[in-house]
Amino acid sequence: MTEICERYACEDFNSGAFAVALIFAPCVIALSAFWIYLIPIFAVSMGYFPYLIFGGPVLLLYMFLLPHIPLVPTALLFGVNYMVFSGEAQLAQVLLGYGPADISLRLEFGSFFAPVWGIAFEIIYAVTRRLHPSGV
Repeated sequence: MTEICERYACEDFNSGAFAVALIFAPCVIALSAFWIYLIPIFAVSMGYFPYLIFGGPVLLLYMFLLPHIPLVPTALLFGVNYMVFSGEAQLAQVLLGYGPADISLRLEFGSFFAPVWGIAFEIIYAVTRRLHPSGV
């Protein structure tokens, strides 16, 4: 384990700050901008679980393997959103008979909100890590 920590930047990883940032980033964005026709609330209801299931492990790998660059979570979550919902479009059309409008709506919402949630994740992680350096 120490060889991995010597090679990668896992010594400064704070799992409590990561969990807080991962869980609360979409909620903070939704609460701060809910007055825009409740669109962020709908975005959370449509994309929160794919964000946790697919974006969470990608962000965890980012935290362990890459140096902390501010806009990397934004690009990663945008890519995860595109891969998940374009793959879901193929699967949903074949198996469930969904129309392309349903999946297109999720892809369009996610293309905007996934990068915003990535920025919020990075900010919340940095603030939480600074406030509680030994863990939450």
